[in-house]
Amino acid sequence: MKVLHFTHRFWPAKGGVEAVVENLCIELQKKGIQSDVLTLDTLDERKLKKFEKKGKIKIFRLPLLDLKYYKITPLPFEIIKDYDIIHIHSMGFFSDAMLLFKPLHGKKIVFSTHGGIFHTKSIQSIKEFYFNSIEKQLLKRADGIIAVSKADKEKFSKIVPKNKLTLIENGFSAKEAGGKKEKNLFICVGRLSKNKNIERVVDVFSKLNTEYKLIIAGKDFDGLKKELTKKVSKLGLSDRIKIIGEVSEEELHKIYSKAEYFVSASKYEGFGITAIEAMHYNCVTILNDIPTFRDFASHKRGYIIDFESEKATNQIEEIKKKNNTEVINKAKKYSTEFLWKNKISEFIALYKKI
Repeated sequence: MKVLHFTHRFWPAKGGVEAVVENLCIELQKKGIQSDVLTLDTLDERKLKKFEKKGKIKIFRLPLLDLKYYKITPLPFEIIKDYDIIHIHSMGFFSDAMLLFKPLHGKKIVFSTHGGIFHTKSIQSIKEFYFNSIEKQLLKRADGIIAVSKADKEKFSKIVPKNKLTLIENGFSAKEAGGKKEKNLFICVGRLSKNKNIERVVDVFSKLNTEYKLIIAGKDFDGLKKELTKKVSKLGLSDRIKIIGEVSEEELHKIYSKAEYFVSASKYEGFGITAIEAMHYNCVTILNDIPTFRDFASHKRGYIIDFESEKATNQIEEIKKKNNTEVINKAKKYSTEFLWKNKISEFIALYKKI
């Protein structure tokens, strides 16, 4: 079996979907399934090679016409002819074109939701029209649809045949936590993008105990770092809040290992893998009140607060006073369900089924 993964961004880009695709390829290859990637050739205005390899993963890159909300590429019929299954990650031109022209290329298609197109409120009415009309028709042609979260499953069940929709939540790979926890250290990990609502994390943190420190780690995806840095400086918090940008896997491991608390004020998440990673590293997770996070934190595995509320600061202070040993233990156990070694069989079962 040969699988080609379509994704808008891939290595050297870093992010949640990029990590999922790379780890999925690695784990599939361990099981003897050739697994490669087709992606775009532009990253932060840099042109990347049309073809290269990362380990055993072949990476094919296509030029694009960037229409801001929609990226158009040449149709890759010559590349896909050697593969049995096309696995498309996220909604857009790749999914539209491959599904529309399925009668021509004849390949089996798996589609992973990754939150669809609803990460921000921009052009919301157009998104809703596109989702409920164009996507509703095209996704009927998919052979399998993977909802990466329970929230996605609920959303997509309104437009796709339920017999094609399978819940397979994202996986992650990580080392075991190493070193001592640093008292009063909070972390916020993820892209600096609008849906992550990091400005609100800074607002809430500015009212917390002055002994607390916060590390914000992640690629500046939406060009927010400059304004966030100004805000931190204006609030006089430069000694307590560090915005460190994109970091290596090794550095991220160290940050997770030493942090006591993980916070996220995200307004929307397709899945939110960084929260699961934090649980794995024995961090107490304090998460915004959105569907995916409610599921993560249920059964006393973490805490849900409304980051938009004025009560958020007091809620965090109350969490700090608690004995969180049980929460940490339950979260750690829960996180093991998402390790790639435990998730890969679900993907293989779906591939074999179609």
